[in-house]
Amino acid sequence: MSDDTSKLPVLQKEHPNSRKAKRKAKEEQRDTKLKMERKLHRVLKQAPLVDMVKWFRDSIIALGINETNIRIVTQEELFVLSVNYCCRKDVEYDDIDDKIKKMLHTTSSIQNKRDRILEEISNMRKALIGGVDIPDLLDIDNIKFILTVRDIYVTIKQSLKLRTVKYSMKDTLPLTTGVELAIKKFERKFD
Repeated sequence: MSDDTSKLPVLQKEHPNSRKAKRKAKEEQRDTKLKMERKLHRVLKQAPLVDMVKWFRDSIIALGINETNIRIVTQEELFVLSVNYCCRKDVEYDDIDDKIKKMLHTTSSIQNKRDRILEEISNMRKALIGGVDIPDLLDIDNIKFILTVRDIYVTIKQSLKLRTVKYSMKDTLPLTTGVELAIKKFERKFD
């Protein structure tokens, strides 16, 4: 019998300070950094959608829809919710605007923040006129998902259904007080 293992080359350990070991360590470090950046990018990309879902979850809970009392929203409620979502920054704008009016010398950072919020408000209103994608609250399974999901970042893209709502939807709805208030809120002019 011949010993086949004696013919195999002996694996030598690399010296920790060798160029090859340093290159491998650097490549591993780079790979882990890239993985973390990709993961962070994916989370940040989903952040606006996650914030929107959280806002709608809080809003439908305020309507009395919860895990024990699940129902779909009406068309009027959907319109009012979508307008309120698009106008959610109005209060923040008013607070900053009041603060600026009370101050003798305003700082540019506060004015820049006010301008950013005003631009965001303008963009959201344009988006609602053209059609904004919100969670589909006319689907009972979607409402159950929004109310019961705990780890939104993981499952949001997989099972959430979106619905496009346009401001022109107001013409098809009966003119209730909620719809009237939403229309007034949306058509508010800023200085």
